[in-house]
Amino acid sequence: LLFRYSALTFNGHRIHYDQPFCITTEGYGGLVVHGPLLATLLMDLLLDFAEGTRVNWTLVDLNGRIAAQGEIQSEGPMIEPMDFSALAKGMYILNLTTPERHYTERVVLQ
Repeated sequence: LLFRYSALTFNGHRIHYDQPFCITTEGYGGLVVHGPLLATLLMDLLLDFAEGTRVNWTLVDLNGRIAAQGEIQSEGPMIEPMDFSALAKGMYILNLTTPERHYTERVVLQ
């Protein structure tokens, strides 16, 4: 997906498709996902949340422990905000599940 989206948007930087180059030469931890792709995926996610859709969510730390979880009700193309302010800074995995689909996103709390 990342390579194809980069080609579609004429974004041929090697950091988006050449993982060894990205890690050894540029010093990144892996391939770099560019902003337009993230924006497109987020818009797709929001469009899936029709008004009244129930969304179950789980926030998991990198050790696999559940840090927080809950259920929210979407309100049109927007969902209720989730407050993570009480959690420790770091990287987490956010799992969102609707009756139709399942999404997984990396979340960094700073």
